[in-house]
Amino acid sequence: MSVAVSPGQTLWDVAVLAAPERHPQDVIAEIQELNGLPGSIIHAGQQLYIPVDR
Repeated sequence: MSVAVSPGQTLWDVAVLAAPERHPQDVIAEIQELNGLPGSIIHAGQQLYIPVDR
């Protein structure tokens, strides 16, 4: 699953929205791995893969 980053959104914001029941730092680490992000900088309009619990 992927989402588009909205203006002003941070990885923390994306993580909280993607998996509110999990600790955001754990979700951020997964988002970074899934997307090959070297750091925490993301840009408005960027498509990010997010982890999906099954």
